This record gives sequence, structure tokens and C-alpha cells, in this order.
Amino acid sequence: MADEAPKFRVVWCSPASVPGASEHNAEDTLMGPHHEWQAPWHKDGAAIELEFEGGALVVKNVDIANAGSAFVEVLAVLPSPAGKRPSLQVLLPIQMLMTVSDAKSGANRNKSRFFGPEKLTQGVSAQKEWQRIRVVCTNPFTQDKPLGLSYIRFNVGKSAQLEQRLEPPKITIPSARSLGKAQDQKHSPQPKPAPLPPPKIAPPPPPKPSPQPPPQPPPQPSPAKPKRTIKIPARPASLFFECVHT
Repeated sequence: MADEAPKFRVVWCSPASVPGASEHNAEDTLMGPHHEWQAPWHKDGAAIELEFEGGALVVKNVDIANAGSAFVEVLAVLPSPAGKRPSLQVLLPIQMLMTVSDAKSGANRNKSRFFGPEKLTQGVSAQKEWQRIRVVCTNPFTQDKPLGLSYIRFNVGKSAQLEQRLEPPKITIPSARSLGKAQDQKHSPQPKPAPLPPPKIAPPPPPKPSPQPPPQPPPQPSPAKPKRTIKIPARPASLFFECVHT
């Protein structure tokens, strides 16, 4: 989505514009460099809060024309419940618009500055959408001169997620030439695929040798049994007698 310069309205400013100078009210920041918003000097500076018309937007860069402010800071206002003070996040850190000598002499009081994406706080500017912006102007170098802005411009866009939701889907319409080519390819004879080679069968592994029993030691001869000798006692002589036949 292309970047755009949004319209915004002034919600409030503090302090009020310079007394008796209706041509320097806060709404003059919307009307270009020939109108100035001027506020009386205050130790806390002057602040103006702006609200984008049409919803929250991603701020990509800021263009500011000075009107007597030595420093400027741009804050993003977080939504808060009614009756509670809103939370703020720094969108553009404090930037110097006038040197000490310029602030005291009033020289270069309408100098303009452009702050690109590299000057903005990345986590605040590129990743979130904001509806309200607060601009704070200060001038600690002099206390007898009003301060403010001539104009402020924001270059904004939608976040990447919102752009994806809003962008219509892309439809690709094929040309007649591509359709005819596809039809020709569909009706043309297709070459037969080459036969697949037979699968390779790996030879079976050789049989494993059966385990051999360990060798047995040769049998040992049993020892010979000792022979037993039986002694027969001799008969006594008195046992022998003679038989005499008569």
C-alpha cells in the first residue's frame, strides 16, 4: 500500500496559545508554514496532541518546521481507560532544532527538519499502529520568548499484516498459447518407459563351519593289581599214620 499524508485534528494543547494572539492557536500547525502555533514559555515546555482521522497508522517519517523551539520530541499515545493517565512511548527521541546562540538571539527559529526511519524508534514506529501522537517542544535557553511549531507532517502507512489482509488475492490467467501447448502435450503419445532391469540378487553367504570338539587326551593304562600269595601251612607229621593189614 502506498504511503500517504494523513489528515489529523488537534485534540488538546498545553499550555494554551499565547494570550491575545488568536492567529497562533494550536490548529495553525495544520495550515502550513505561514501559520504558527505559539505557546508561552513554561519550564516543562509546550505539548500538542494530534489524532489521525480514519484510524491507527504506522508512522514512517516526520517532517517538522520549527517556530522558536530548541528541542522537539514525538511520543505515541497508548489507549487507556477513561479517567486514567495515558501511557506514552517514544516515537522520535529528543532532537535539537536550535543551538544556544540561535535560541537566545532568535535566529533560525523557523528551520525545518526531516526525520527518516533511521531516526525513529524502530520497535515503536515500524511494528505498531498509532492513532494519537503527542509533540513536546522545549526551550531551556530563554524564558522570555514563546515557542511552538509552524507545521508537522507525518508519512504513514498500514502495517505489513494489515496490508496482507487488505490486498486481494492474485489470480493468474493462463494465455491461449500456454493452454494450447498444454493440450498438445496431453494428447501427444507419451513414450513408453524403458523396462526396469531385473533386481540384483546377492549370492547367499558361505555356510559357517561347524565347531569342532576339542581333542581328547589318549587313555592312560590302568595300574596292574598286585598278585596275592596264599600260603598253605604244612601238615604236622603226627597226622600221618599207616594202616597194617593182618
